[in-house]
Amino acid sequence: MAKIIQYNEGVKKAKRQERTDYSSHEIKQYNDIVKQLRLKRHENKYDYSIEEIKNIVDDILKLDKYYNRNCATPIVKIVNKFGIGAYKVDLNKEISGKLFVNGTTKELYNTDSVIIVNNKDKIYYQRFIVAYQLACFLFEYIGSNSDKDNRILFSDEYILNRPSLRNEGIKCRFATEILMPERMFCKQYIIANQECYYTNRETRNMFIIKYLSQFFEVETKLVIKRINEIIAKG
Repeated sequence: MAKIIQYNEGVKKAKRQERTDYSSHEIKQYNDIVKQLRLKRHENKYDYSIEEIKNIVDDILKLDKYYNRNCATPIVKIVNKFGIGAYKVDLNKEISGKLFVNGTTKELYNTDSVIIVNNKDKIYYQRFIVAYQLACFLFEYIGSNSDKDNRILFSDEYILNRPSLRNEGIKCRFATEILMPERMFCKQYIIANQECYYTNRETRNMFIIKYLSQFFEVETKLVIKRINEIIAKG
C-alpha cells in the first residue's frame, strides 16, 4: 500500500511538503470546483443532499482519472491539487486532525492552507481525517469570512469521538464517498464475493471486509458501514 503522506516534520516549524508541480490546467480544473461551491454559498446554500455530494466527489475523481485506475483514492494528491498542504505531526492523542487556512498559516507552513493529522494514528484512519478535513475546507471554509479576507484565520479540529457538529453529516458523507466511491466499491465487493463464494457465510463476510479495507485503504468499520448503506438502498 502507498504511504499516505511523504514528508518530514521540523522541530519548530513544519517543512514544506515535497510534491509534484501540477500543470496550470490541472490547478484550474480544481479551482473551478471551488468557484462552483463558492457560488452556492453566495446563494445562501449551506446544505447538500447525498446526491449532490456524490456528484461533487464524482467531478473530483474524474479530474484525477480515478475511474481509470485500480487503486485506493489518492486523497493526499487530491488535497494538494486544491492547494492544501498535508502534514503528520505529534499531536495530543485525542486530537486526530486539524485544518488551518489563511491568517499566519503561510508563515508557518509556506502554504495558505494545511491539513494536519496525528502521527500516532494508523494510516487508514489518517486517510479518513484528510478526507474529512478536505470536506471542511470545501463546505465550511469556502464562502466564509476567511475566504473573503485572508487575514482572518479559519481553523477546524477533529477530536477523537467528538468531531465538530457543524455540517457533520455532509463532511462524513463526503469522506465516505471520496474514499469508497459507490461504483468502484460495488465492483470490488462483487470481486471479493466471487473469490470466496463457496466458503461459509462468516468466513466470506470476514474476507470481503478485509479485502475492501485493504483495497480502499480505510478502516474495517467504515467498510462495514458502507456495505450496510448500500444494502439498505436495495
